[in-house]
Amino acid sequence: MKIDLIQTNPADKVERPKKNRFIGSFYDSDEVEKLFAAAKGTNLEIPIFLGAFYGLRRSEALGLKWSAIDFQNDTITIRHIVTSCNLDGKHVQIAQDTTKTKSSLRTLPLVPPLRKSC
Repeated sequence: MKIDLIQTNPADKVERPKKNRFIGSFYDSDEVEKLFAAAKGTNLEIPIFLGAFYGLRRSEALGLKWSAIDFQNDTITIRHIVTSCNLDGKHVQIAQDTTKTKSSLRTLPLVPPLRKSC
């Protein structure tokens, strides 16, 4: 069109696809109890617990360090993440000293069940 080879832009007649609206779901208390029971004693027990109680993203749960837990003040601070990706055909994990957003940097109260499992 810009150099007058065609009179109309064929892309003007294309309808853009509509975005599907996301509707999230969540577990009720019975489902959470079943999940805890299924994960008990496995490597996933603590990450599942962190996700259920604190709503942590997977990368935030993987990025937790012992220094993030303050037993004196009963707090847990989220400030690191670990993500994984394929880079040049290899599966690698990338640790970062930052979170997805600034509001993701947060300090939360340490719940008694987590304190006991630490």
